[in-house]
Amino acid sequence: MKRRLLDNWSESGDDLAKFKTLLKEMSSITRTKKVTANQVQLYSKNEHILSTPDKVPVYVLDPGNPWDIDSTTGAFKGLKQGALNRKTFDAAGATDLVQEYEDKTKLLLNVDGHVYFTSINLSPTLGLRTDMKGESACTPTLARDVLTAQRLGTNDEITFVTRIADGLRKVYAAMSGTYAYVPQSFLCDVIERVETDATLGAISCKHWSIDNQLAEIYLEFPDKAAEIAAVYEYGDEIVPGLYLAKSDVGECSITIRATWRINNSLIIADELKRKHTGKIKIEDILEDVDKTVFSKYTKIPDLLCELMATDITNPAWTKLPEKKFLAMNEKAIAEAFKTVFKEIGVVGAIGKKNEKEVYEQLCDEIDPSLAYTAYDIVMAVMQLPERLSGLSTSYKELLAKACGKAPFVKFDMTKPKAKVVLTA
Repeated sequence: MKRRLLDNWSESGDDLAKFKTLLKEMSSITRTKKVTANQVQLYSKNEHILSTPDKVPVYVLDPGNPWDIDSTTGAFKGLKQGALNRKTFDAAGATDLVQEYEDKTKLLLNVDGHVYFTSINLSPTLGLRTDMKGESACTPTLARDVLTAQRLGTNDEITFVTRIADGLRKVYAAMSGTYAYVPQSFLCDVIERVETDATLGAISCKHWSIDNQLAEIYLEFPDKAAEIAAVYEYGDEIVPGLYLAKSDVGECSITIRATWRINNSLIIADELKRKHTGKIKIEDILEDVDKTVFSKYTKIPDLLCELMATDITNPAWTKLPEKKFLAMNEKAIAEAFKTVFKEIGVVGAIGKKNEKEVYEQLCDEIDPSLAYTAYDIVMAVMQLPERLSGLSTSYKELLAKACGKAPFVKFDMTKPKAKVVLTA
């Protein structure tokens, strides 16, 4: 278990049972510890004294006053120096953690008499507590640690997110005093809620990954996809899915996304995010998932079916001269794309310049000799996230969210308006 304390530990796969087991094991070793800032003493790596087989030399930096002052004369003597017993660490099985400290993190914490190793990913959140950011907070240097110690001399409350395995302690984040911890095993609760509900049928786990920063998993529902295909006969592969992510260290909020895979493109139909603040009740989150995320699964297939009956190409135009028909049809199709782009907020997702380029490329693909429905327009838009290259990951995510709104766009086009009459 102590191997999992290292920053470079990670696992991935597609075995759902293993993912659940790992989540529960990681939750079992994760703790939060509330302290006041002036309880935290720093041990910064002493680069000026060589380590020995027996000793790990450090600068001992007290909160609020990291300097070594002569108690009699008041003279400034520099920084306090000390050494930790390497053999004690080795005996505890912490050799790899000590190596990680010496090579990368270069910082240990002393809280309530216990030595905590630190993650390299602690720096951003610890910097927030001490009014430091960017390179000055994240680059492990003695100067950074001295300033950090100086600014820790307050009564501000800090919530450390720690993991303890086989007696070894490590800090991964320094959150605010109002931080509300939710264990990673919460994702198991969401998955089990979906499994017992049975509305979406059997679960197929496509991929998961977990490390000390983030746990995430992507699931699909092939039974529901087969049902949709049989009922609606779209011709495109339309598969509902679910993306879950959870971080203990400020990497992201609790994130639950209802997704649709349209052929090879993944869109976000809806999303629920919950910050780690206030009173968090897991049952309340699960109820929100039912109300806001899963509710749209039943709507989208019906909406797509309606879109198939919504003509973009007016059937009456086929009686026009060919040249006029092609011109009118192409204009109508281009206007339909423009309507969808505006309604779903493509400019807000990827910027005006990118939006213009994408729109023009879609228009270049229009075949005006074909009859288009709103379904054709929406399906083309929903497949954009997979087709586009050159976009950053954040832009692609925003685009996937925007494209998930496409089925809900209202088209003011030709629909069958005549009353349906059953003749004798």
